[in-house]
Amino acid sequence: MSRTTPVKPVVDLTRRSFLRNGATGAVALSLVQRNASAAEASDAINIALVGFGAQGQTLIWAIQKAVGVKVRWIAVCDVLGKKAQSAAAQVSAKNASGGLNAYTDIDLMLKEHPEIDAVFLAVPDWMHAPYVQKCHAAGKQVYCEKMMSNTLEAAQSMVRSQRDSGLLLQIGHQRRSNPRYQFARNELMRKLKVCGRITHAYGQWNRGVTVPINAKYSEEEVKIIVGQGYKDVFEYLNWRYYRKYGGGPYSDLGAHQIDIFNWMFGVTPRSVVVSGGKDYYQNINLDKSNPDAPRITYEHPDNVIAVYEYDVPDNGLVRVVYQVVTTNSSMTAYEKYMGDGGTMVLGEVDSFNQVYREKWDSDLAKWEEGFFKKGYLKKSSGNIKHKFWEKDRSSWLKADPWLDREGVVDVRASAPLDPYEMPVSFNLPYHTPHVANFLETVHKKGKQTDLNCPVEDAYKCAVAVIKVNELALNGGGKITFKAEDFIVP
Repeated sequence: MSRTTPVKPVVDLTRRSFLRNGATGAVALSLVQRNASAAEASDAINIALVGFGAQGQTLIWAIQKAVGVKVRWIAVCDVLGKKAQSAAAQVSAKNASGGLNAYTDIDLMLKEHPEIDAVFLAVPDWMHAPYVQKCHAAGKQVYCEKMMSNTLEAAQSMVRSQRDSGLLLQIGHQRRSNPRYQFARNELMRKLKVCGRITHAYGQWNRGVTVPINAKYSEEEVKIIVGQGYKDVFEYLNWRYYRKYGGGPYSDLGAHQIDIFNWMFGVTPRSVVVSGGKDYYQNINLDKSNPDAPRITYEHPDNVIAVYEYDVPDNGLVRVVYQVVTTNSSMTAYEKYMGDGGTMVLGEVDSFNQVYREKWDSDLAKWEEGFFKKGYLKKSSGNIKHKFWEKDRSSWLKADPWLDREGVVDVRASAPLDPYEMPVSFNLPYHTPHVANFLETVHKKGKQTDLNCPVEDAYKCAVAVIKVNELALNGGGKITFKAEDFIVP
């Protein structure tokens, strides 16, 4: 393990740069102004990153784009020296000439750099709790990637670590900080109630079959990997599918959206009915080019469908149908909120950014004068597709005469809906506003409640996800929640 002389690079993107990169609208502008004032109130904060896999890379990009928030990189850490040095080289190349401290031991990094103010954790789920506790014990503020952990016991220990230390702990449910999600929740859903009384919601994260990760490591690196507690290199590389290290697809994918349903409605679910199981990735060859390749068996449910029930204040019962599919990628990931007055469709990509007026809501003036002309909605650029795909059919390979009847509904269906769009677009790395919210809170010496996803909120999501995952492992069933299930005593 080697270290180079510390450098103090500063990430300081200007307001003009932020706007040039694609964030528009009042919500995005207020984010810029808020972060700029926070940066003026304090010097740059000293940061470190632990874990340089795909998510560590994503966090580096997000930190580099965090507008008006000044940081000084101190160190990076990964259990494998080559990865730690790669992270250090990447950060240094973007932010300063010279090198950056590269560590393979988080304890040594924390000991040798008491000047670190905040640590970003992008390690596998099973390491979140012990690493959070190490950082808090060293007096550091912490940003930890989601899922909180792969067990509720470990997640509870993270909540207690934050309480006992009094330090910050933000969990990486980044949709909460996305300007479009904030606009949809605060303006459209809560203030204007554009959907009317919401009765149902739907969400999905569909992902096609993926080939497992494989890579070769030196004999010394294999010893390090096994010494960390992994059975072998394959489980280290594909840790998300094994119960010891991760929570499986429903945790890895679904946690984002289950957290958003809790956040949107402002309550936790009262019950959930679950169907799912280990249906596909059992003794299967995922390498189509090699019939003799080793067969793979994963430990988590690969396909889960859940129906949550929410008692939403000032609205009533909402049933949420949610699914994670890992054998087909149709329509990828999005959420939909359906009420007697309209429908709102959300996703992190701009293609899911629609609001539809129900014909039953005959008060067109409310939509045109109150919503559209006042800038809360804009006209949709195309006609509605009144079936589940809701997308331009140019992406479909084969022409279909039924699809050519754009905007025409089945005679048994309701009248076609009037399409609008939200006036907020967001084209920066998805994690950028969430990272900025954390850094801003550190800068101003803010409280846990200033974070967009404080750890106690994230724990509520962990309960709603981990308990469903456990039920799916046993063939499905129903859970009736109690309020105390979502609170760490």
